[in-house]
Amino acid sequence: MEELLECLGIVLHGPQRDGPTLREALLKIDRILLDAKEGLNPRLRHFLEKRSYTKAWEWLQEE
Repeated sequence: MEELLECLGIVLHGPQRDGPTLREALLKIDRILLDAKEGLNPRLRHFLEKRSYTKAWEWLQEE
């Protein structure tokens, strides 16, 4: 989940100078969703599928 949080942070707050680009972060999120679709909490999966990244970020912060 740490990688997902990092990617969501990039999407919501912008990329860091020496980190992944916005495009790379979005691709990683899509890959995480596809790779772990059955293992993800249904609510988190819903947020990611609908590209509700703020809601996904907030949900992960609460967990």
